[in-house]
Amino acid sequence: MVRNLLQAQEWAEGIRDCVTKIELWLCHRDSSVKKVHLEFVDELLKFSPVPCNEPCYHKLKVLFLTNC
Repeated sequence: MVRNLLQAQEWAEGIRDCVTKIELWLCHRDSSVKKVHLEFVDELLKFSPVPCNEPCYHKLKVLFLTNC
């Protein structure tokens, strides 16, 4: 069970990190902002069912679908 909780925490942190990076890039359009690899975002969005309730999950999904 602890392993599942740690995986869910890592997943949620990955989601929040991606959303933060994308929002920074959208605001600044600066090349110095760290890149988000498409494969990583796709991997985060593939989880079914999602490991926990992360509000940024839906935001990332919308950002991903509208910018691809």
